[in-house]
Amino acid sequence: MHFPLILLVSGALAVLYWFGGAKYTEVIEQDVADRARALLIEEAPEADIVVSGRDVTLTGPAPEPLIAALGDKVSDAWGVRSTENLLEAANPPNGVDFSASYDGKTLNMKGIVDSDEAVDALADIHNALPPGLNVINSVQAGADEFVNTPGKVETGIASLTQLNRGDLSITDERFVLDGVAANQTRIDQIKRLLETRQAVLDPLEPELNITIDPYAELSEECRIQYRVAMQGNVVNYITARHNIQDEFQPRLKYIAETAANCGGVVLVEGHADHRGKENYNQALSERRSDTVKQFLVGHGMDADHIEAFSYGEFRPVASNETKEGMAKNRRVEIHIQQMSGK
Repeated sequence: MHFPLILLVSGALAVLYWFGGAKYTEVIEQDVADRARALLIEEAPEADIVVSGRDVTLTGPAPEPLIAALGDKVSDAWGVRSTENLLEAANPPNGVDFSASYDGKTLNMKGIVDSDEAVDALADIHNALPPGLNVINSVQAGADEFVNTPGKVETGIASLTQLNRGDLSITDERFVLDGVAANQTRIDQIKRLLETRQAVLDPLEPELNITIDPYAELSEECRIQYRVAMQGNVVNYITARHNIQDEFQPRLKYIAETAANCGGVVLVEGHADHRGKENYNQALSERRSDTVKQFLVGHGMDADHIEAFSYGEFRPVASNETKEGMAKNRRVEIHIQQMSGK
């Protein structure tokens, strides 16, 4: 009569034993997994850990030089009986690494960017470069994805080519521009451009290391003349007009006389505010720069010593949201591009 009861009790004990053993094994496996994961989390965060009892299998990516050491580290952890190390070498991060150099005659771009779109943007950048510039482009795609790389490199080149000479470096951590500018106005314009495009540059904060020395090859007399002349190097315009107003003509005459007497090549740049279509603004800025060039030639400058180019609405110096800002953006600027040292 007691035999069925004995079987019932024995079965209940067996179930409890099995359940307790399974639960105990689960606790052990979780503890071993937690210990192994803690050892890998910093150096191989994407590695996978499979635990059976106290036996551990490691899979997934890890830095190649650390694979063996990570396996040994897990094997030595308390509670681990054996380790099967199936970790595979992870591809190292391949960040954006773009650089460019500019000397007034040649723009040399090289490095790696993250997309064909960025490569294409650099291939088309000649549309916004000074005239007659020799462009060397060996940039390739293949870097890890970054934020708005085309906009960053376009902004960087637009800044770099406002210098007499300089170097640009853009990575996924830094945006650095070094070089020499013709004057403080150029530096201020570069700063303004970078400020207006900060949303494009984020999360990078531009670092500028720019000095000023436009007249190093000139006599002291010509240095003085050019400094005076360049105080009047901006001509502003009435909306939609390209003729030179009377108030700006004396300063243009003085620039022409100084350049003719002291030597040098000047760059005449036309600009527009943002009203009107892009093509219209480009054409208007071209008419403005060409009119100024012809004025300088008519007052003694050699046409071969004048380079005229236009940027449409591409390089504002003030906000286009106010009448005052737009008035400042409707302009022609004259800059010293090269000195002959007469």
